[in-house]
Amino acid sequence: MPAPISIQVQTVLFRNDVSDVVRLVTATGAEARYARREGLVDRVEVRIGDCSPVPVLDDDDIARLREVPGLDAVAYDFFAANLFTAAGHNRLAEGATTDYLLVQNPDTNGAPTLLAELARAVADPSVGMAEARQIPLEHPKEFDPFTGDTSWASTACVLIDRQAFVSLEGFDERHFPLYCDDVDFSWRLRLSGLRVLHVPRAVVFHDKRVDSEGRMAPTAMETYSGALARLMLCDRYGRTDVKDETVTWIEHHGSDDHRKALAEYRRLAAEGGTPDPVDDASTVAEFTDGEYASHRW
Repeated sequence: MPAPISIQVQTVLFRNDVSDVVRLVTATGAEARYARREGLVDRVEVRIGDCSPVPVLDDDDIARLREVPGLDAVAYDFFAANLFTAAGHNRLAEGATTDYLLVQNPDTNGAPTLLAELARAVADPSVGMAEARQIPLEHPKEFDPFTGDTSWASTACVLIDRQAFVSLEGFDERHFPLYCDDVDFSWRLRLSGLRVLHVPRAVVFHDKRVDSEGRMAPTAMETYSGALARLMLCDRYGRTDVKDETVTWIEHHGSDDHRKALAEYRRLAAEGGTPDPVDDASTVAEFTDGEYASHRW
């Protein structure tokens, strides 16, 4: 059996309810206790970053979280600014000394076996990143049913080799502050020679809300950020054809938020603020039917 690993579990808040944080940290404690009994982890720390206008947690809340059994430390950083998720997670990762980082959304909580299953997956040194299966709404992207290899991993809940994270200088907060930071990081990680896995046995509940027809309506910010990030991905990964198709669609069919994203992209491009292309992009970048991986449904 491989040596047990240490993990920093980190989450970025923005106007979340205290109950979200309590639920996540309580679940993490249960996961840590189980994984420790299995001999898979030896230290689990939690670090919370808060981008909200006012602190979500007060001193009593933090003291309560520090009493959760199974955790070696709980830290809370109020950023006093909206850094967005990429920069928020980069900030939380600074100074970490653990073997791995578990990047997790605040509106999730894992099954008791979550950390153990992810730790088993990354025991293979060829693996740099392993994501959990989200329930009740699974992500539809494809993965190899035997190896777990997949195009990219969602940072709703993903375990990342910290040394690889440092080597790649973390998420690209300049070009992907809120959306597709996980897609870009996954592809850069794969270009470095490491694998990205989906781990179906590692289960996390993701509290997504849907309408009466089972669909999720994106917010204005999600629409804007998703469109801008798509154009940035096209530049970095050499897909001028996809960029041209995207621009044409926005111009003829896009919403006001799509058009705002296109205007911002053009402003950034004029100022040299778009990413440079990377070598061998076609070996990792996948643009399929408007998505960044083939989908199972």
